[in-house]
Amino acid sequence: LAMKRNPKGGRTGVRKRGGSESGHAADPERVPVDTESRNESSCPEPAAVASDLEPWFARNARDLPWRRRRSGYRVLVSESMLQQTQVSRVADRFPRFVGRFPTIQDLASSPIDDVLQEWEGLGYYRRARLLHAAARAIVERHGGRVPPDAAKLRAWPRGGPSTAGALASLAFGRPEATVLGQSARRLIRLAGTDRPSD
Repeated sequence: LAMKRNPKGGRTGVRKRGGSESGHAADPERVPVDTESRNESSCPEPAAVASDLEPWFARNARDLPWRRRRSGYRVLVSESMLQQTQVSRVADRFPRFVGRFPTIQDLASSPIDDVLQEWEGLGYYRRARLLHAAARAIVERHGGRVPPDAAKLRAWPRGGPSTAGALASLAFGRPEATVLGQSARRLIRLAGTDRPSD
């Protein structure tokens, strides 16, 4: 189920990072989906789900700083921060980080000690090191422009399938679906089954 980008800069799917919601979608518990009478034979078509979910997200999406001005660099930073970290904490620290390193070139050329210092309070410092390495790789290999192609995104540090899918869809509007955690549970409910399927 590939969800399209919406005007508020998030995907209309829910993504999870190690037990915490990523902040790129509104609260999934409030999605107006009637699942009580659904079974496998009556599971709605993906297009029908998307047509209901996208306007709901446009009305209910939270105002988060990385959504206000969308770019490949800002999505890369927010995706890195949101892993294993509460959205509220990232919402507080994201503006400060991109204020210190406003472009990917600024981040790539900065000493790693400066990056780690700005990362303080977010924990899991390996993410900061990988983000710094990814910025350097993008500057060296792509002239400082985050590539829109998911296959290329997966080729450098921080470029796993989840991050690559988020960058391609959120920053560039590519139909890259990332189905993890809570979104998988919602799809199971829509299908009227008690287990995931391929």
